[in-house]
Amino acid sequence: MRPELLEEINEKTDIVALVSKYVKLTKAGSDYKGLCPFHEEKTPSFMVSPSKKIAKCMGCGAGGRPITFLSKIKNISIEDAAIELAEELGIKVDRERPKGPDYTKHFEIMKTAASFYHHNLLNTKQGEIALKYLENRGINKDIIEKFNIGLSPEEPNLLYQVLKDSGYNELDMSDLGLIKSSNDGYYDLFTRRIMFPIMDQNSNILGFSARIYVDDKNQAKYVNSPESIIFKKNQVLYNINNAYPFILKRKRIILHEGQMDVIASFKSGLEEVVCTMGTALTKNHIAQIKKYTNDVVLAYDNDNAGVAAMVKAIKLFQNEGVNLKIVRLQNAKDPDEFILKYGVEQYKNFFDNHLVDPYDFLYELATLNKDFSKISQIEDAKNELFSYLILQKSNVLTEKYLEKFAIKTSLNLQNLFNDYKDYANKNLNYQDIDYKEVKKVEKKDSINLSYLKATKRLFDYAKHSKDLALELDRDKFNSIKLIDCLPQEYQVLWCDLANTYYTEYNDFVEGIFLNTLEKKQYDLYLKLKEIEFITPDFSEQDLEDCKNNLYFNHIKKLSQIIEDKFKDESISLKEKKMLTMEKIKYLQLLQKIKKRK
Repeated sequence: MRPELLEEINEKTDIVALVSKYVKLTKAGSDYKGLCPFHEEKTPSFMVSPSKKIAKCMGCGAGGRPITFLSKIKNISIEDAAIELAEELGIKVDRERPKGPDYTKHFEIMKTAASFYHHNLLNTKQGEIALKYLENRGINKDIIEKFNIGLSPEEPNLLYQVLKDSGYNELDMSDLGLIKSSNDGYYDLFTRRIMFPIMDQNSNILGFSARIYVDDKNQAKYVNSPESIIFKKNQVLYNINNAYPFILKRKRIILHEGQMDVIASFKSGLEEVVCTMGTALTKNHIAQIKKYTNDVVLAYDNDNAGVAAMVKAIKLFQNEGVNLKIVRLQNAKDPDEFILKYGVEQYKNFFDNHLVDPYDFLYELATLNKDFSKISQIEDAKNELFSYLILQKSNVLTEKYLEKFAIKTSLNLQNLFNDYKDYANKNLNYQDIDYKEVKKVEKKDSINLSYLKATKRLFDYAKHSKDLALELDRDKFNSIKLIDCLPQEYQVLWCDLANTYYTEYNDFVEGIFLNTLEKKQYDLYLKLKEIEFITPDFSEQDLEDCKNNLYFNHIKKLSQIIEDKFKDESISLKEKKMLTMEKIKYLQLLQKIKKRK
């Protein structure tokens, strides 16, 4: 954009009116002042000069002229900030916005739906029961307004009628996951649920998370909108619209498990808080987080599922250049329970005074509740600690935790080091496998029928028993996790069952489970059900056969990746030697599995 055009936009923008959208200003002579939106402070040091057309913090130095200020406060490019201000001023810019899909119509439909739900919560007899439930959860009218919480009515197609009367068409409503069609016409996807709108940073509504407020074991507790043209579940951070100004000030994000945790923390004064939407953390989520900050506090629920999810999240974060801290609540499962027991101030104090390094957390986890007078429990703790240490590349950290463990268990430090080196030599290459390569092998070779049968059989066992599903989720062979042996596309479906569904339910009910799935996983589950073969009765031997089949197929794929790499003429002799060692290792593992069959 031309420099003279940028200067014109800066000169014509009312900087006081612009900054007042984000900062409460008071007169200070010919200028204005307020609390800095870019860092935490108690005494106002953010100064706005109408004559100089500048807004800047005297403390941290952040701010600048109108375009620079808007760019920083909204986390957008200078060019996008200039275009936004130019449009408000009626100035014609010399660059068109990038061509792409226009979601204006979709956002309008979602906004209308959210307004309808919100009105239904606050102004109907049905809403009174839901309001009572929210009140019992500590959610008052101010929070209801802040998060635009609503209620889907009992009537099966009332939202459809409202949207139809507003001039929107059925195809758009259906594409956004608001309605479905049947032989009798159209009906609303959500009924008799408290509705939490899911928004982007600019408060555009992308979808909804819907919660029951009357106990009903035949329904899933939460149901999210299906993925749509505007709602991508693995890219969305709930509450980012409210949290962004506080992330900017406090230079961190607090990551919770669910929206009720987010609301509990937000109303307690920890406003820089977000969560993923009913799905495990992904690299896409981390990429979204890193747009705002590299400092993250991970605070999942203090139960078995929450702790397991934190371990997985640490593994994802540790290679992404994120400064990670962990908070694990004590004597309470989640923020709601903690606040109910100890109050808001105790919650904030606990949170700020119990930030721990992720490897301190993992060390405590490995050694927790272990009886170190028993050799078997020392071995279990040792191997669990090794599995965490191998994730990081620092020799200093490895040495620190091995010394700590040696003191705690009265083990000889040198012997412990030797055990760790043996463990690392056996397992490090596996940890470094690129799963894009695994996917290539799967695509090239296609997934053989016996592999799919074993996959289906494993899901059958998981559906048979929650305890068995969680046991299978932890199963390993030579540090290779059983779940990592499933075909790539089925690993997400497994997480939906073992790590999401079973956190809410103790027994498998297919209808409820299907209702919790996104369309892609829904179709995948039905595809798996279509595989027909004569199945034996459930037995330990059959389960072992199933597991061995999965391990065998997966290790064959890893071996194939090594073979493909070996054919690359550009690799050095040293690399070929390393690949040969890896190949031998996988061949040995395949032999072990054959003996187990």
